[in-house]
Amino acid sequence: MPIFRYADVLLMKAEALYRKDATSTEALNLVNSVRNRSYEPDQPLGALTDADLLAERGREMFYEGVRRQDQIRFGVYGNPTEFMPGSAACKELWPIPLPQLNVNPNLQQNPCY
Repeated sequence: MPIFRYADVLLMKAEALYRKDATSTEALNLVNSVRNRSYEPDQPLGALTDADLLAERGREMFYEGVRRQDQIRFGVYGNPTEFMPGSAACKELWPIPLPQLNVNPNLQQNPCY
C-alpha cells in the first residue's frame, strides 16, 4: 500500500505549478509552507528556481528514497559532485535482470550494462 506524506503532496503540487508557470506565487507559497513547518520559518524563499525546488525536496524527502527519481526529473542525475565523479546519461535506466533476458529473447539489455 503506497503512503504519501502531506509534505510530498504539497511539493508535488508546487512542482507541477512551477513547471506550468515559473513565476507562480502559489507554488512559492506551497514550498514556503513546507519550509516554515520544519526548517526555515524565518527565511522564506523570495522566488523559486529549479535548484531551490530540488533542494527543498531533498531536505524534506531525504529518507523516502526518491532522490534518484527527483534528480533524473530535474536533469541533474549523473552530474559530478563533491563525493562522486559523475556518470553517463545511460545510467538513468536500470539494467534488465539476466533471468528476464534469458526467458525473453526479444529483450535487449539497456545501454551501459
